[in-house]
Amino acid sequence: MQIPRDTRARIRAAYRATAAAEGHRSFGDLITRLVEAEAQRLEQTYNHGRPFAGGDQPLPTGRPLAD
Repeated sequence: MQIPRDTRARIRAAYRATAAAEGHRSFGDLITRLVEAEAQRLEQTYNHGRPFAGGDQPLPTGRPLAD
């Protein structure tokens, strides 16, 4: 997985500025919370709030579907 450099820089800066106030134990903790929040949003929006099936299946390889 690759994250664009500018996005990575923004989130690292946000972590440094807010870690104590938000209670993030590590940068990885913040990333986990962000990813979990987006997964939950997608589940709410597209799957009646339930986890999607197939999370343990390999993802397709190759070029992204769209930019």
